[in-house]
Amino acid sequence: MLNTTIKFYSFIVKTINQKGTNGVFLGKVEKNETPLQAVIREIKEETGFDISKQKIETLKPVYIEYNEKNHFVYHAFRTQMRGDPGAVKINFDEHKGFTWVKPADALKMDLLQDEDACIMKDYFLQ
Repeated sequence: MLNTTIKFYSFIVKTINQKGTNGVFLGKVEKNETPLQAVIREIKEETGFDISKQKIETLKPVYIEYNEKNHFVYHAFRTQMRGDPGAVKINFDEHKGFTWVKPADALKMDLLQDEDACIMKDYFLQ
């Protein structure tokens, strides 16, 4: 998750593959990659921003289990956005658009499944 210089804003993307729902950008941890390395790579790929030299806060992971075969660990991170928040170079192969919103406003959006729980945990239940 990215925070702009205005504290407690989230970067929200509208997905193509998840029926047009909204959420923070997601990605998989590649083989021989840590979750932190993955988030640095994913942010660069999906926004054009290089956060590799910034302070990155590791947040508590979220464990989601839908059934015996489908379960996930969401590794969440937070960093201070540096540069122009409007300079995002979104990957339109994966997303329809993006916006910066306050967490409370994000909760009013049509979100990816379980995204609301992640937003609540990361911003309101600390």
